[in-house]
Amino acid sequence: MRLFFSIVTGYLMFIVASTLLVQFSGSDAHAGGITVTRVAFGMCFAFVGGYWASKCAKRRSLTAAAWVGGLIAMGAVLSLVQARSDARWSQLSALCMTAPSAVAGGWLHRKLEAA
Repeated sequence: MRLFFSIVTGYLMFIVASTLLVQFSGSDAHAGGITVTRVAFGMCFAFVGGYWASKCAKRRSLTAAAWVGGLIAMGAVLSLVQARSDARWSQLSALCMTAPSAVAGGWLHRKLEAA
């Protein structure tokens, strides 16, 4: 049960932070514009979500972070399938950079805990 809640809270941290970024920027999440900034923030949010999931999970810490990354990747793939032809950059960046950032967050937590 602890693993489940760690995955849910880690993913929610990513979703809430990303949603707030889009709301405060006042533009479409998949439109062009400040793409590098959006990708960087998304990677940071995913990293924090993966780190948090790993921290909460205790024993299977990297598994929790991998699940958070998997949920992010699944959302990106589903969105990519439904995307307009001109708006694929955000889904591809989420798939290739943001989802692995969640796993990197879990990996860092695991390394810091072992040290």
